[in-house]
Amino acid sequence: MNPQKSPLGAAGNQNNFRPHTTAKTQHDQKSSLEEIKSALSALTPNVDRDEWVRIGMALKAGLGDEGFQVFDSWSSNGASYNPADTRDVWRSIKPDGGITIKTLFRMARNVGWRGAGNEAERLRPITGARPGKAALPQGDADRHRQAAEMARLILDGADPAADDNPYLVRKSVSSTQTLQEISLSELKRIIGYSPRGKSGPLQGNRILVVPIKADGVLASIEMIDGEGRKSSLAGGRKAGGYWATQVLPEGDLPGLVFAVGEGVATVLSAAQAVPGAIGVATFSNGNLLAVAKNMRRHDPEARIVLLADLDKTTGEPDRLATEAARAIGARLAVPDFGPDRPDGANDFNDLARLHGSEAVKECISKARKVEADPGPSQQAANQEKAPATFSMSDLMAQHFDPVSWTVRDLLPQGVFILAGKPKVGKSWLALHLGLSVAYGQNALGSLWAERGDALYVSMEDHQRRLQNRVSHTTGCRSFPAGHDGASLRSGLDIG
Repeated sequence: MNPQKSPLGAAGNQNNFRPHTTAKTQHDQKSSLEEIKSALSALTPNVDRDEWVRIGMALKAGLGDEGFQVFDSWSSNGASYNPADTRDVWRSIKPDGGITIKTLFRMARNVGWRGAGNEAERLRPITGARPGKAALPQGDADRHRQAAEMARLILDGADPAADDNPYLVRKSVSSTQTLQEISLSELKRIIGYSPRGKSGPLQGNRILVVPIKADGVLASIEMIDGEGRKSSLAGGRKAGGYWATQVLPEGDLPGLVFAVGEGVATVLSAAQAVPGAIGVATFSNGNLLAVAKNMRRHDPEARIVLLADLDKTTGEPDRLATEAARAIGARLAVPDFGPDRPDGANDFNDLARLHGSEAVKECISKARKVEADPGPSQQAANQEKAPATFSMSDLMAQHFDPVSWTVRDLLPQGVFILAGKPKVGKSWLALHLGLSVAYGQNALGSLWAERGDALYVSMEDHQRRLQNRVSHTTGCRSFPAGHDGASLRSGLDIG
């Protein structure tokens, strides 16, 4: 890095810059270049890489290949400046990538820039391209990048959503820190077209703006008008995309609950009914599993509840929600409308509006894990009733209580005995399993414990008298093996 180098290039080189323009006078070209440099000087090159690339894209859109010297000279004042990297990034930028020089001016205004020569609001489209009309790049990565950039522009022009936003009022929910709103006219100006939903163009003056993230970074925007018409940005990444009712906390947070559902209003209703829960919207039922897995990776200790919509035809819990809950060991919550469910009532927002937040909270508190389905061959075997024969599974079901698991296929509810040679880790494993039960956390590999109460007792041979006393007063049995032994008894009431 050369600290004496001007971020706008040496004075002797400025005549080499020729703005990438259509028919313009020499006076207009110089004025535009001066304005670009003025805006650029308001920005620090010590920004994150995404912002740095956006600035390069804006410069290339406005100045063409001749803008490299401006970009390189400005970048050289950054702490992580690398000449080769700067050159490679510049070469990879496409001039028609959907970003215009207006991006640079908007970013500069956001940090207080007021324009060169009192021309802050004179944002000439230097490339001559109409805003919002740039052709979409061909590759998926380019389309995703363009949609993410457009989403940033929309958020730049939006304001925090108020509780009286028409859509939020219609759904009887309150706003959160991660929701914004924008006027329809401003939205059209930024994206260059009139957004449409399935039932027609978005209408009204206050459009709810829902930022969609994928892998923790902004990927797209969902736009919702007061009547519930929804539209998302073309080219935006959808797989794994989500919106959360609050910024996801970093690190493990004891007792954290993710309430994962399809719609914005659904997860708002859940989060506002269950204090401390974070609602996570997936925007489609096909996206439930991917997003739930992302939440599990974000915080392995968190409890994940899948909010199932009811199938509009059968009234049963949505199949994809059930499968997602089974796949990751999450709990499934189902809205209970009672025997007189109104037509069209099928999600937790409908339940909140009909019966209040307490009904939502009660259904979520009753969420349970989904047992694995028996395979087709097992189902056929269970149904087959040959003369003078019976299946062992039928016999077990009739004469023995089914096994209830604290950790499925590992730790049954009741008495679990660890036996082995001394000093091989029996006590450590018993303590680990006890803590897993107490906190409802990962017990072993992909196996998760149901949260509940656990009592741990460990004793040596010379403590037999204490053993008998504990056994008599607590009902917890311990079976020493060798010189030490451990027994874990758990009786769980999952609420």
